[in-house]
Amino acid sequence: MQKISSFFILILVSFLFYSASIDHHQPTEKALKTYQAASVRWMTWSQMQKAQQKIPKKVFIHVYAPWCGWCKKMQKTVFTDPKVVAYLNKHYYSIMFDAEAKVPIYFAGKRYDYDHDFSGRRNGVHKLATHLIGNDLIYPASIFLNSNLQVAHIKRGSSTTNNFLSLIRVE
Repeated sequence: MQKISSFFILILVSFLFYSASIDHHQPTEKALKTYQAASVRWMTWSQMQKAQQKIPKKVFIHVYAPWCGWCKKMQKTVFTDPKVVAYLNKHYYSIMFDAEAKVPIYFAGKRYDYDHDFSGRRNGVHKLATHLIGNDLIYPASIFLNSNLQVAHIKRGSSTTNNFLSLIRVE
């Protein structure tokens, strides 16, 4: 009798391990292609300015820091959503801007550099970030420029996909 119950326990444990190894939530092939195709066309500052000269558009700037968890979450969820991607790609030039980048950036005829000693912060900050956002640096920040490259709106902090969609459709 003990051998029989041990046998059934072994079968039950094997079944449980097998069931746990199956991913019941695998996306369909169509969903996977949609997810992989969902990519914002991020541009560099110089690419955006060249494109702006040919076809003026509004500009969206996602300001982030490499250590920012909320920034990473937004990048993985909001900026991969097909509705967000389609709307941004159609109506905006988009830039993903590391506020702690140490390279010079030329924007609107002026050079901006990294500031090592910004307000005693452990990490410095790029002067273009403070030019656009101001000294109240909260990451992530969503900056919206009009087609004349003037700041139209700043949204500090992260957004959900629905909140972000509402925001970009108003701008």
